[in-house]
Amino acid sequence: MAIRKIANSNLPHSTNTHHLSHHINLHPFRNKLRPIEDDKPEDWWFASIAIPLLAATIGPLANVLSIAALVSYWREDLTDPSDPSTLLAQLNGTPIKDPRWATGMNVASLVTGYVGNAFLFFNMTNRVRYLVALPMTIFLWTCSSMMVSVPSVHSSSSNFAREAGE
Repeated sequence: MAIRKIANSNLPHSTNTHHLSHHINLHPFRNKLRPIEDDKPEDWWFASIAIPLLAATIGPLANVLSIAALVSYWREDLTDPSDPSTLLAQLNGTPIKDPRWATGMNVASLVTGYVGNAFLFFNMTNRVRYLVALPMTIFLWTCSSMMVSVPSVHSSSSNFAREAGE
C-alpha cells in the first residue's frame, strides 16, 4: 500500500489509480518475458556493437602476445654459476630453452587465434553468416586461450623445472 501511495502521489487526483496499479512493479525480482508478438523496440546496441568492437580490439592483441610467447623463453636459471647458494637478479639469469611441446602449443594457440580473428572479420564484413561466425570465433578463441594456459600452468609445477630443454 505504501508503494502505491508514493507512486501515485504526483498524479492528479482525478486519475483512476486502479488502472495505474498494474504498471507498478511490486516484485522487483520477478521478471516477465516479453511475448513473441511484442512490437516494442529492443535495445541491442551493447550486444550488437559494443561487444564485437571490444572483441575486435582484444582478439588481435592476444595474438600479438602469443607471438611474444614464441620469440622469448618462458624460463630462466637464476642460480649464480660461481656461488650456487645465491640467486641472480632476473635480468642476469640464464635463459632455458622451452620444450618442443610448449612451443608447439604456442604455435597451435597462435594459429587458432588467427582463425578465430578471421571469423570475427568475416562476421563484421558479412561474408559469413552471424550464426556460423560467432560460435566459431568464441570456440576458437577459447581453444586458443586453453592452449596457451596449459604451458603456463605446467611451467609453475616442479616437473617442468626438472625437464631438460630441447
